[in-house]
Amino acid sequence: MGKKNSLVLDKDFEEIIPEFLIKRKSDIAMIRKALEEQNFSLIESLGHKLKGTCGSYGFKELSVLGKKIEDAAKIKKEPNILKSIEKIENYIANVDIKFE
Repeated sequence: MGKKNSLVLDKDFEEIIPEFLIKRKSDIAMIRKALEEQNFSLIESLGHKLKGTCGSYGFKELSVLGKKIEDAAKIKKEPNILKSIEKIENYIANVDIKFE
């Protein structure tokens, strides 16, 4: 188990964050499938989506990891992609969100 990641978000996000996190898990599953198929174009697109979406919702660390996935997909660096998605999975599993 990883360290807890504390995050404070606007209370207006409280109702939508659970679904947001479920969708990010779905994104990770799609990236893993795309890796199996060596579809780096799709991985690049999904990384870009993660970067923007996560940043918009206040998940800066996830946004940075989305950018790393996007960049790694451009040069087909599978180990870097795997490392980033593992970090995302760990982050989501250990995030402690407070709403104010």
